[in-house]
Amino acid sequence: MRLPLFQFDADALVPKVGNIIPALQRRHPLRGRLQMVTSPNPDLALEQTSYEPTSPRDWLRHHPTEPLRWLAATVPVGAAA
Repeated sequence: MRLPLFQFDADALVPKVGNIIPALQRRHPLRGRLQMVTSPNPDLALEQTSYEPTSPRDWLRHHPTEPLRWLAATVPVGAAA
């Protein structure tokens, strides 16, 4: 079995990544998932991030998953966030 590396930090899963993978799998091909999860996203530029765009992968380490579920559901199929 092959698993996308964006799901992992060293030898463990990125925290809470399992909460957004199902939404991504339904709508995005693997390449689109990689871009969506690793690219800084202006929708994740909040006070908590000093208004700097944050990648969903980094967001998962410190913030709730709700905004990411929304992004996974709204980003067009095959598009980078």
